[in-house]
Amino acid sequence: MFASFDTKIGDLNRFIDKALAQEKGQLAVKIWNKAVDFSPVYSGSYRASWQISIGALSFKYDNSSNSPGSVPSPTVPSITLAGRAMDKIFVSNGAPYSYLVEYGGPTNPAHHVAYRAVSASL
Repeated sequence: MFASFDTKIGDLNRFIDKALAQEKGQLAVKIWNKAVDFSPVYSGSYRASWQISIGALSFKYDNSSNSPGSVPSPTVPSITLAGRAMDKIFVSNGAPYSYLVEYGGPTNPAHHVAYRAVSASL
């Protein structure tokens, strides 16, 4: 009887881990979509450089297309949905000028894209 109780606890832990990982992955995609929507220019490298990564920030810069609607689809790595609930998921932008878009500069207003994307997704 004690062994079956352990098995059920193990099953419960796996279920919870998988559910948490799926929720985190879905939230990351939601934040990514909002960040793309809130990007101040409809086309271009800044908008196309939003990405989702696991475990560490990614600074990939997509300078390949400047036509409207050319933003690549977000991809959440399958490991996120496979039950690794404790992994950190990052939504980031690798454009070299993303800091200036987010926080502004001497001649540019701050757009707070990441902040607004997270706020709108919660």
